[in-house]
Amino acid sequence: MNATLRNLLVASSIALGMILSPCAEAQVSRPAPTKSSSSSRNDRNNNNHSDNKKPGKPGDNKKPGKPGDNKKPGYRPPSHPAPAPTPRHGRNWSTPVPPPHRAYRPMAHPIPRPVVPHGYRPCPTAPVIRTILGITFGTLYHTSLDYFYHKGYEIDGYCDNTVYLRNVPELGYTWPDATVYYDSYGRLAGSQFCYSTAFSSTVRYDRLYSTLCATYGSPVSANWSGSHRETVWYGGDARGYVSLEYDYSAGRFYTILSYGI
Repeated sequence: MNATLRNLLVASSIALGMILSPCAEAQVSRPAPTKSSSSSRNDRNNNNHSDNKKPGKPGDNKKPGKPGDNKKPGYRPPSHPAPAPTPRHGRNWSTPVPPPHRAYRPMAHPIPRPVVPHGYRPCPTAPVIRTILGITFGTLYHTSLDYFYHKGYEIDGYCDNTVYLRNVPELGYTWPDATVYYDSYGRLAGSQFCYSTAFSSTVRYDRLYSTLCATYGSPVSANWSGSHRETVWYGGDARGYVSLEYDYSAGRFYTILSYGI
């Protein structure tokens, strides 16, 4: 009886082992997931998500704080830049404004155009005299006033086709008074720069004389009589001219530089 029971138990154990062995083999033979395979799956999932994005969707690649991120819906940037504002004169030149009275202001007196001597030839290196303070001869009166105003010149007055300026630089000196005058048609015709002292001094005149000779060559005319000196040079085309004066009047000594055409 005991032997029979043992035999049955042994047979049952063998049969049970035969039934369970395929499941164990299958379980042992299945490889465990590795890091590389899981990474591949994650990469595929990420790629699938990125592939679902629509191409060209605005704002996908914007960095935080990029200008324009917070624009209101419907905003469109201008296709062309706004035009620059048109400059305005800011002054009305139709009303004459005479300069204030000053005891030492010289009266404008255009130098008569000197007669060209027979056979005279201007210096071949002399520049052509065509402009005054950057304005071409023949420029109209009101246009000149606009120019002086916008260039920051100190306009002391304007009337009777004459513009009065103060503290104007020319040929390396500052001139307390400058007068720009126009012909009867209102066209720029000449100018004068004036410096005066209460004592006799020809230092400025002598230095300017040397400068003008070096620039325009020998003067076309010279008139020296006592304390009065007047010298004239022609420009390169023998049309525009420049003159230099030294004179005494009403207790003042004047050095006057003039341009004309």
